Amino acid sequence: MAARYVGAFPEAYKEDFPPETAARDLLVLDGLPSDDGLSFELYTPSDPDEDADRRLKVFRTGRAVSLARALPIFTQMGIEVLDERPYEFELPDAEDVRIYDFGLRLNPAKTPGKSDPAQAPNDWFDERRAANVVDSLRLLWREQLEQDGFNALVVRTGMTWWQANVLRAYAKYLRQAGTTFSQGYIEQALSDFPAIAADIVELFEASFDPDRPVDAGN
Repeated sequence: MAARYVGAFPEAYKEDFPPETAARDLLVLDGLPSDDGLSFELYTPSDPDEDADRRLKVFRTGRAVSLARALPIFTQMGIEVLDERPYEFELPDAEDVRIYDFGLRLNPAKTPGKSDPAQAPNDWFDERRAANVVDSLRLLWREQLEQDGFNALVVRTGMTWWQANVLRAYAKYLRQAGTTFSQGYIEQALSDFPAIAADIVELFEASFDPDRPVDAGN
């Protein structure tokens, strides 16, 4: 691996990351298929003066990442992209290997009154939530998940992409039933009140999940 990547690091990458980070990134890159590899990593910026709440690394082999395609995915998830740092590795076998590093900030919800702890900037990418966000990003990037505002609930509430899909289904059935509220309006309402969105999913699972433990006291 060292022989393959020696001299391949862009100067900008070497300025931005220490050697121990480069070693971890190489392990990720080396584990990807050469034609269409894709992986993500969310991490906290080391610079305390940076504006981004979190940063996202996108590891890519094969086709380059189009910013025009990436930005709508982040926007639908309620995430603002502050900057993008692309790094292209020059390998002797001419394989296309790139790392994209995005600075991200969560757009605050518009919930009036008492703040929702699920929206605290320091908590919105804890370990569990980060895994759920990465799972959703992977599906969105592969176009295996519907791209709409319900995906923002994965970030705001910590729910999985499948739990957000439950609310998406509710909205579509309501539309079929003749509700006057548009899907966009429902998406925005749930995003602005993420605690209520999480409660709806909790009620759904309590009612219909056969593997859920039964609480005899409720």
